[in-house]
Amino acid sequence: MDTMPFNTPIFHKLGRIASVANLSNDDLLTCERELKYARDRHNQMAYAKKEAREEGLAEGRVQGRAEGRRQTLKEAIANVKELELTDSQIASILNITPEELRQL
Repeated sequence: MDTMPFNTPIFHKLGRIASVANLSNDDLLTCERELKYARDRHNQMAYAKKEAREEGLAEGRVQGRAEGRRQTLKEAIANVKELELTDSQIASILNITPEELRQL
């Protein structure tokens, strides 16, 4: 068999099947146990990646909303400043604290 040109996917698959079929019961149980462990580990990693991705997206949305709110407040402050109001009046109109107004 080694000298003949059986280098196609179907013959490789048949070879793997034959190798498993020739295993002893103990070796077959060990093989199945290791295969189960590998599949479990793969699924755990896939789940962890999915959870991390969802958590990252949620965090990004929160940060994006906060940045959007800051930008909107900056624009509103610029518009209200033209009315020549005091900082406390502007903060009251925009429903923010004077500290937030100074930071923006």
